[in-house]
Amino acid sequence: MNSKLRTSWSQEVAQHAASGQSEAEWCQVHEIKLSTFIYWRRRLSWSSTPSPAIGFAEIQVKPGPPGSLSVRANLLHSAIN
Repeated sequence: MNSKLRTSWSQEVAQHAASGQSEAEWCQVHEIKLSTFIYWRRRLSWSSTPSPAIGFAEIQVKPGPPGSLSVRANLLHSAIN
């Protein structure tokens, strides 16, 4: 990504955040298409968000009554039952 373009849009996103206006209001005042603003806000957040660590999850399968199955997955700080 072009660093000047990235810097410019980073400033625009920061100005919006400080404005207290909705995205639609802010974009209208600054004559920026809302879809373009949203695209850049998302693109900048994607590039600044670290990728999650990839690993394995522990899966426990427990027998239950006939015809049923119980599965529990422990994922980092939460669990899925």
